[in-house]
Amino acid sequence: MTDDQKKMLTEEILDECWHELARNPHGNPRYIGICSKCKQDLTEVFGDGNRTFTTWQDLGDLKRKIVEMGEWDEFIDFTLEEHGSLGPVFSNEAKFYKADYIDWLMDEIRFPELVAEWWWQERRKG
Repeated sequence: MTDDQKKMLTEEILDECWHELARNPHGNPRYIGICSKCKQDLTEVFGDGNRTFTTWQDLGDLKRKIVEMGEWDEFIDFTLEEHGSLGPVFSNEAKFYKADYIDWLMDEIRFPELVAEWWWQERRKG
């Protein structure tokens, strides 16, 4: 995923700050500084303090937020339209998704990428 996609997911879906670092003017490489937007001290934070969208925590947070927004069914419909070539994956009668599709969908790398694709195509441009 690109940093732009990660920033979009962080700010627009999770409603969190995408940290922009204010560097230490003294040049100490071990000192990261504070976020120039939210003013959070990032000195003790690993990396730049932003989500990587490569962890199960990020996957879970994205899924929970999409459900809270009431957009889960729309997201699933999008993934089926765009990537539903796995064969019969869905029972229309009871809205049950086959386990192999859910396993494919809920991959910690693939899921955030699909969410970014859905958000860009259906929410930003649609």
